Amino acid sequence: MANNTSILLLPGSFMPETVYQDVLDAVAMRGIDIRFLPLTSGSLGSDDHREPPNMFDDAAAISQEVEKLADQGKDVIAVSSSYSTVPLTQSCKGLSKAEREEGGKSGGLVKIGFMPSVIPEMGQAACEVLADVPRENIVPMKGDLIGVSFMQTSGWLEMDPDHYAHIGSLIFSNLSTDEQVVWASKTRPHSSKVFRDKVTFLSYTLPGVDLAFLSCDNDKLISQNDQKLAIDRLKRASGKTVDVTFVSGDHTPALSAPSEVVEWFVKISDI
Repeated sequence: MANNTSILLLPGSFMPETVYQDVLDAVAMRGIDIRFLPLTSGSLGSDDHREPPNMFDDAAAISQEVEKLADQGKDVIAVSSSYSTVPLTQSCKGLSKAEREEGGKSGGLVKIGFMPSVIPEMGQAACEVLADVPRENIVPMKGDLIGVSFMQTSGWLEMDPDHYAHIGSLIFSNLSTDEQVVWASKTRPHSSKVFRDKVTFLSYTLPGVDLAFLSCDNDKLISQNDQKLAIDRLKRASGKTVDVTFVSGDHTPALSAPSEVVEWFVKISDI
């Protein structure tokens, strides 16, 4: 990896940084500059009295961070997971390295990596991309067991503590039963607005930006078929090839297949 390359890791919705910490540390130990960017749409805790942010707030924060790194002369690799692919897709207009070079600037976005991801087409929202998820695989939210509040509320969503066992079996399916419950209990509230905001820009079509996809065999939320459709969507909309790596992880491979995820980060950082 070139010394001027930085990886920017974006979490899935509801996920705290601790989910990714071991991978972040291991990648950094390999001499790779990797940074974690929390989503603005994740709750900051019990004292967070903000109006719940929308997807465009997340996208603006991603663009701001990519531009900051680019202005330092960094070649940026942005990596998203699950929902965060939607604001990443919306972000980075004019921030590819190829576009910035035309304006006489150095640095910029050179690659996008997707861990199990919700990949929207133009005009789609997150809730529309995975509309075919079986009812039994819908994550129970507090006070709502069938996804109604997911579609209708404008407030904060919180995973239902009474159903941590089921939630853990969906999101952390490769872990032990006890670990599934522990990690389910560590999830944090998330703005419901983000799941209904429709993208108006496709960053994965930016010139000179390569695409890589980490496909997880045992993802209970984004099935193998939906992952294949996502890869096909990327190819069709961008006209690019997609470098696909298959691993044995679940929906959170940073926990269930950490060594494989670390090696994938090393691989995609070789530019």
